[in-house]
Amino acid sequence: MSIEERHERERQEMRRKILDAARALFVADGFGNVSVRRIADRIDYSPSAIYGYFESKDEIFLQLAEEGLQKLVEFTAPQETDDPIADLRDGCLRYYEFSKEHPEYFSLMFLESVLPVIENRDRFTFLGSLREGSSRLVQRCIDAGLFPKTTNVEVANSMLWATIHGPAVIGLTWPAPLSDHADALAANVIDAALAGLAVGYGMTELGPAVRARK
Repeated sequence: MSIEERHERERQEMRRKILDAARALFVADGFGNVSVRRIADRIDYSPSAIYGYFESKDEIFLQLAEEGLQKLVEFTAPQETDDPIADLRDGCLRYYEFSKEHPEYFSLMFLESVLPVIENRDRFTFLGSLREGSSRLVQRCIDAGLFPKTTNVEVANSMLWATIHGPAVIGLTWPAPLSDHADALAANVIDAALAGLAVGYGMTELGPAVRARK
């Protein structure tokens, strides 16, 4: 290994160390309560040195969010069989399973109340594949006659996401024994939502302000 390669490996290892320390602090104490100095203290590093790896605390957070969302996209990638309903149900439950497999990333992305401003949204364009994948699963159910032809794919997607997001949050944030029932709750609410979509329920149009953010 050359000197340059070794230096690059060491740099990547330190970058990873900073990100892991920041993720733990953000989840434990909240983004707004964590400073670069606190991140540096956690890894016995100097605050000024951290700026050699990241421009700001915001950049550290956004890098973690990007990592987490990439993991979510990969974890929930549609698995298509000859049973559209089963595939859609599995896709929804995989979102819930992600919250269990990667609780820190899920908490960071979806439970943090104070978030930095995203100035460059191009870095998150890959999220379109997440929406496209779920839309394709819903459309397959429509094409197979399992959902009414009048089903609004966008509304159905939002409905299913809201349905499964609840049990994920309960499982991570509610105390036992309530959180112990999150697995059963996730399965029950998704089955109820799919049954509702099958008979045409839940087709209230999203408002213009909501649509504009999609």
